[in-house]
Amino acid sequence: APAAVPGQRGATPPAQAPTPAPPVNRAPSLGLPTSQGMPASTNIRLQLTLSDNYGGTPTKKTATMVMLNGNGGMIRTNNRETEATLNVDALASAYQNGLVSVRLTFEYTPPRPTGPSGQRLGLAPTLHESITVALVDGKPMIVTESADPATDRKVTLEVTATILK
Repeated sequence: APAAVPGQRGATPPAQAPTPAPPVNRAPSLGLPTSQGMPASTNIRLQLTLSDNYGGTPTKKTATMVMLNGNGGMIRTNNRETEATLNVDALASAYQNGLVSVRLTFEYTPPRPTGPSGQRLGLAPTLHESITVALVDGKPMIVTESADPATDRKVTLEVTATILK
């Protein structure tokens, strides 16, 4: 049979390189391809320590939650008298390489300030933050430091994720 001439009927088109698939939006990898998840029955303890210097007196608030690997938890606290609030939503996944992926959202409102006779003054500023971070098992890490745009107030959040074995 005669050889096919490109451009003529019956000719085989030249081979083309396959078009690469578009990138998929995913959470960042937690290490090398050898990083495998812990068993689904693994519990993870998150300890959050919030430090705030609102009102001139430094205060620390600690919240702790235990959740099943790959699942979430939430804490809701509210003091109606002082209008103070601490709300936390978290999702955590543990990996064999000792890292813990944490997605965390929190809302914090300190107690309303008081005047000389004990009456509540104005409204306290509210802080909302949301982050995703990789933590090392058992090692505390400061994950946020926030500054109030109108004052010298500074709020720091330290998180420790511990894989419970």
